Amino acid sequence: MPDYEWYQVDAPNIAGLIQTEKTFSTQAKVNGRRLCLIRHQGKLYAMGDKCPHAGGPLHQGKINEKNEVVCPWHRFPFSLETGQSDSGGYFVETYEVKCENRAIWVKMSKKRFLGLF
Repeated sequence: MPDYEWYQVDAPNIAGLIQTEKTFSTQAKVNGRRLCLIRHQGKLYAMGDKCPHAGGPLHQGKINEKNEVVCPWHRFPFSLETGQSDSGGYFVETYEVKCENRAIWVKMSKKRFLGLF
C-alpha cells in the first residue's frame, strides 16, 4: 500500500497559478500542511511555507536569479527544486506537484500533519 497520495489544492489564488506565465506565489493548506505554491518560469513548485529559521512566510518571498525563494524576514534562500539552503544548513520540505484538469495536485504522505500553524 503506497505511503503517498495526490491531494487537490484548494486555495483562493489557485486560478493565478494555473493561468499566469509570470512568477506567482500563494499559500494553501493541504492535508494539514501549510504550503507555499509557486509558478516560476512556467513550472509549478510546492514546498513548506514556514521558514525553518524563524517561521517567515515563504509565499511572501521573492524568487532570486538562482531559482530560490528568499524568506521575507531574514533573507534565507531555499531552492525551489530541493528546498535546500546555503544559509545555516536549513531546508524546507518540497513536494511533487502537477496541474491536471484545471486543478493543482500535490503528492504527500497520507499521514495528516497536525503541527501548529
